[in-house]
Amino acid sequence: MILTSSASSGNQWFRDGAIITGATNAIYTATQSGSYAAVTTNSNGCASVSSSAITVTVNALPNTPTISTTTPTSFCIGGSVILTSSASSGNQWFRDGAIITGATNAIYTATQSGAYSVKIANANGCESSSTNTIVTVNPIPTKATITQTGADLISSSNNGNQWFKDADLITGATNPSYRPLVSGYYRVQVRLNGCSGPISDPYFYLVTSVVNTNTSSDIYKLFPNPVKDKFLIDAGTSTHKISYQIFDANGRRIMSNSFTKSVVVDLTKLNSGTYTILITNTKTLKQESKQIIKQ
Repeated sequence: MILTSSASSGNQWFRDGAIITGATNAIYTATQSGSYAAVTTNSNGCASVSSSAITVTVNALPNTPTISTTTPTSFCIGGSVILTSSASSGNQWFRDGAIITGATNAIYTATQSGAYSVKIANANGCESSSTNTIVTVNPIPTKATITQTGADLISSSNNGNQWFKDADLITGATNPSYRPLVSGYYRVQVRLNGCSGPISDPYFYLVTSVVNTNTSSDIYKLFPNPVKDKFLIDAGTSTHKISYQIFDANGRRIMSNSFTKSVVVDLTKLNSGTYTILITNTKTLKQESKQIIKQ
């Protein structure tokens, strides 16, 4: 509070009868509670006390409010988060420093991005403000589209992809491209910042017998097919190490090994159905995929 003496010079200010050191101007800014008075001394050394003391009362500020939440402050469009003030009354909510009209309850439901704060006032009109709570509303990713380049399926999104075969999620298939090992309908969904976009339209992929070709003349024979228990892979005259991987109808690898010349593969423990085997010459990198029918 600013106190002003009627005398332009010769002033000395007092609080509760005690001299305030250095307070000799005509104006004094009081920041403490007390009874204030000014004594004026003229050029003859005569002093006079102000006609009446002024009582200053400094009221305490309310406790600084805090904001709490029980759900994440980052969510997708259409969601919300409940912000709760630590004060049960006297609240006024703000977003990005601007007052939110009518938002005076202890609870406020935020549906927009922004920096939220709450200010409270006590009976004496003294105010305290909270620190900001940042709310982020994330957009829903757009629906992806699928194109094919060579043997690969390509998503229109560079990030956040999850591939599906038919209605089944393909574990670990999260890159922008995916190379199917079995024929079927494939879809992709974009998931970013916890928000999932619409799943893409289905794309039918037909697996051809040769996945990757080069000048090698290796020919792999597989028989019998259909198979009841075991089948033989014959690499013919190849002297290079051969690896094989067997995948189920969902593209999950369920068996793998390597050999030279030939090998007998035991499928006794597998259920009846259609499986895909991918055979790779580890030197020439030639690959062939074939379907196996397990009876």
